[in-house]
Amino acid sequence: MTEAQEPKHEEGGRVRREKVRIQCNRCGEVYILRGRRNKSGEIETGFVQCICGNTDDFTITPLEPAVR
Repeated sequence: MTEAQEPKHEEGGRVRREKVRIQCNRCGEVYILRGRRNKSGEIETGFVQCICGNTDDFTITPLEPAVR
């Protein structure tokens, strides 16, 4: 695992959450959520479906780390 893929820990061993921008590639709706990086380096937010019903065609862009 590279340094960039390792979970970023705050003091006390907590994993830092990061803000992400999720845009639906079908209707253009945008969501700003917080998520945590998994072991493979992907950010997991728990986001499942857009209001248009899309479940698999999104652009996910990491933003600055979220502030607690």
